[in-house]
Amino acid sequence: MDRDHLIGLLDRDGEVFVAWRRAVAAGAIIRVSDGGTPASALAAMYTRRLRLIQRRGTPEIGFAEAVRALHACGEAGARV
Repeated sequence: MDRDHLIGLLDRDGEVFVAWRRAVAAGAIIRVSDGGTPASALAAMYTRRLRLIQRRGTPEIGFAEAVRALHACGEAGARV
């Protein structure tokens, strides 16, 4: 995926999107899968991960916000 295109896709409000945009713009390594997955499937998986993070008391930046964004996308395709 083109870096500038990804930065444009991440042009949304919220702490997690700002952090992602900055990381990508700063040259972070990015890998995007070829196939899409329904956002609802990713939301379910990341919801379980969020609960584990919270139970362990692990600090997180924007993870809960990202999970909410995935839930809001419903069945729309998402790529990781």
